[in-house]
Amino acid sequence: SGATKVHMALSSHGDTLTLSIADNGKGGIADAPPGMGLANMRERAASLPRGRIAIDSASDGTRISVSWRLPPGAAL
Repeated sequence: SGATKVHMALSSHGDTLTLSIADNGKGGIADAPPGMGLANMRERAASLPRGRIAIDSASDGTRISVSWRLPPGAAL
């Protein structure tokens, strides 16, 4: 990907956690050959309670955001 920088953040809003990862690489996920990496990420996100994943890839980098709901009674 050619990335030289990566930024990761974990945030919470109520009972929802969001993990965001962004890099300054070449992007181009849409042009990548099919593989297990993205499929595994989507499958793992979907297995979380109300899990969602968003992937945005452009020529200035890629941003991946995964959010899920904490189980009732879970502490942060």
